[in-house]
Amino acid sequence: MDPYRRIKSLSLFVFFAWTSIILTSCATLSGCASCNLSYTQPYKPPSFALIQVSLKLEPTKCVVAGTGEDCAGLLTMLPPKTIDTRGSGTVVKVVNDKTYVLTADHVCNHPSESSFNIPMNSRDGGPPIVAHITVKQTSTITAVDGEGISHVSTVHATDNLNDVCLIKSDGAWGSDRVVPVAEDMPKVGSRVYNIAAPFGIFSPGDPGVKLHFEGRYSGSDARGNYFYTLPARPGSSGSSVLNEDGEIIGIVHSAMINFEHVALASSLTSIQSLMATIPKPEEKVDAHKKAMHHLVFGF
Repeated sequence: MDPYRRIKSLSLFVFFAWTSIILTSCATLSGCASCNLSYTQPYKPPSFALIQVSLKLEPTKCVVAGTGEDCAGLLTMLPPKTIDTRGSGTVVKVVNDKTYVLTADHVCNHPSESSFNIPMNSRDGGPPIVAHITVKQTSTITAVDGEGISHVSTVHATDNLNDVCLIKSDGAWGSDRVVPVAEDMPKVGSRVYNIAAPFGIFSPGDPGVKLHFEGRYSGSDARGNYFYTLPARPGSSGSSVLNEDGEIIGIVHSAMINFEHVALASSLTSIQSLMATIPKPEEKVDAHKKAMHHLVFGF
């Protein structure tokens, strides 16, 4: 069995649990002796953004597995439901009046459709049958900055394999909050930092609540997971791991099962690849030159 899994996973239970869909996780946060709430540079807590996702689930189709028989009548027992989830993010770029925030793929990116099965008794007293339910999923993403202002966001680019995502929103609200991405990984054993909102703990404004954690970089495995001695719980997903210079080296996406203080993060190269997809600043042509060009060439 996989010794770790993503911090935030969405599970669709059988229809009698439809009204109580829950989020599951794999570790317990019991505290961190090295938490630092009186921040100094390079932690930059104003750069933190709480990522809120409202996921609307609407059952749209029901068929009996194996036969394809329609069972749409069952859908009346499964009304549409909205799930609100939270993750963490970091401002990484402001360009062309857009603010870009780095988070985890499983926080920002949800498929447009999912499905689950419901076991049922057959009408003729035969063996049980299984109803296959198709669910339409619609998500709305919002980034909440340190002042408590919400910014409706969209997915700019995402890397499902490495669990990294870039979202963007209108406006340059992230100016003076940008955190740089590192060029190289630190040595194993180096001190690292993390700002996150486990369980959605986050109070915007000053002083507010922004949990700070300190740990060590412990190396990586062949599957591309990078290990840090940092606590992680639901809501920590998408938070940045920073080196001692305050540069991003990873994005937290998973935690060890039954082991509290080990967080797994993406590779630095996957983050660098996503950052390369951000467009360059638009060139501003002098108004006089544009007017002369139009006068000479007529366009």
